Order: sequence, then C-alpha cells, then structure tokens
Amino acid sequence: MTIPMVFISGMNLSPRMWHSCSLPSDAIILTPEANSIEDNIEMFLQVLPEKFYLGGLSLGANLAMRIASETDRVAGLMLLATNAKGPTSKQLSNWRTTRQEVKDGTSPESVQEGLLHLLLSDVGQQDPNMVNQALKSAADLKPKVLENQLLTQATRVDQRSELRKIGAPTIVIAGGEDAMCPVSNHEEIASLIPNAQLVMAENSGHLIPIESPETVNHAITQLIQN
Repeated sequence: MTIPMVFISGMNLSPRMWHSCSLPSDAIILTPEANSIEDNIEMFLQVLPEKFYLGGLSLGANLAMRIASETDRVAGLMLLATNAKGPTSKQLSNWRTTRQEVKDGTSPESVQEGLLHLLLSDVGQQDPNMVNQALKSAADLKPKVLENQLLTQATRVDQRSELRKIGAPTIVIAGGEDAMCPVSNHEEIASLIPNAQLVMAENSGHLIPIESPETVNHAITQLIQN
C-alpha cells in the first residue's frame, strides 16, 4: 500500500503556498483551523490514514513535530522554517494585537502584506510572482481561520525535550535568509531528533516552498526513498 504524503500549511497560508512544489499526486494538504495545538492535532489524526509521511512549515511544522513525537504513524518527517521553543512574551502580545485587528476588520491578506519583510528574502520581496503567491495564499483564508490560528500559536509549548521521542527519519530545512525563524532554530532541532539531517535553502526566507521549491522537491524524494 502506498503511504501518502501529508503537508500542514503555516499560519495565514492556504494550500496555495505549496503550488510551486512538485507534490505527489496523492498528497494531502491540511490547514490548521481549530483554536489550539491539541484540537488541531486531534482533528488531523481523525482524518489521516494509519501511516503517512508528514511535512509542515512554521506553525504547520510545529504541529508536525508534536504529531511525530506523540504517535508512531509518521513514516518520515519534514520540518521547514520553524521553532521548537515556546512563545515569547513579545510574540504573545503581537498575536493578541493581530487577532484584535482581524476581529476589527483587517483582512488576512493585509496582515500578510505587513509581514512580507519577515516572510520573504530581500530578493523574494522584489519578485512579483512570489509576493503574489504569499498574498493570495493569505487571501484564500477566512478571517476566522486566522483568528483561530493566532489562538493556536498562543498554546504552543517548548517541545525540545520531546524531540528525542521522534523515531521517523527527519529532514529539517532552514532558510538561509529567514528573518522569522533563524538557522540556529533548525540546528538545534536537527541535533535533538535522533535520525535527522539539516538542509539549507541558502537564499530563501521564511516561505521556503515559495522561494526554494526545488529544495522541498528534493527533500520529498529523499524522504520517500528512505
């Protein structure tokens, strides 16, 4: 039986964020829509097959780490542009502010536009196609989904002590110009997961599937062939 590949999108990003990548034809793309880490994981595990490869970006990778550390259903793991630490007080404050702005009528696309300097590299910010993909991926979402994702972010915990429980082969991908999740995050994650390797997307910012799809494609092939 073929084991499917599952991808969890990042915050304020629809499945469109993966469109530049060559995903397997049977790939399953999930969007976090519940309002806590635990509820999102419960919803995902209810609909996913007994065994699957799992990839995620940012918040999606944070969820993927939790799933892989809590179940043996993950055949292989790919973590992109993420953080295993708990939220800082500044992050919690920023998420509360953004959530209120969305409740007051700011669109997900407008929120994304204000974060482009953190999401894309300097070169990526000058590329109309990359900017459009980042903005439209946010525009696909309903405001309530973004509100719930911001609540989910606030329920994150420090996962570093749990990473040694992950038994699946793991590829950790860091953007060399990621202004949101630095390379050091990924070095630490890769050092804690027993069977992990670190891959660099040298010229990419946070949105690696948009800026460096070839890196993602290579990682998918490598993961499935392990």
